[in-house]
Amino acid sequence: MLVNESSTEAESEVVPALERIADELQIVRNVLDEIRTDFQWAVRNGRVVIHSQSTEPVTPQHPEVTLFNEGDAVEFDLGGEFAFAEIVELNDGLNRAIVQLTPSGETITVQQDDLQKVETDRLARAQRNGPEQSIETTCELPEPGELF
Repeated sequence: MLVNESSTEAESEVVPALERIADELQIVRNVLDEIRTDFQWAVRNGRVVIHSQSTEPVTPQHPEVTLFNEGDAVEFDLGGEFAFAEIVELNDGLNRAIVQLTPSGETITVQQDDLQKVETDRLARAQRNGPEQSIETTCELPEPGELF
């Protein structure tokens, strides 16, 4: 019975120490998660500055930001295939957009970073409406009585 009592006594001393270590490791993990989140934001928004030993100044390249508006035609990767949609609602603060898929009409929420604007083909519209008529302008005014 003495062996069981001594092992129980040893365990009772170790358990609080292990619980304290587990708590401290959880705190370290939370701090690292916060640092990771802040660092990701800084990299995405061009806030990271690189110090160089060279004499030439280094200017950071800011990522190109595409601004979207409601009604914009967009395309994005949806499950390995390109999907076409129209933006219904934007939430710039959360980097989200609600889009309506074409032609199904299904409405889904996507990240704005995943979207690309669809550039319309200006010639396609001109061909449907017929050839554009060009109007020649002159800077001279006709003499009275010579309008036609």
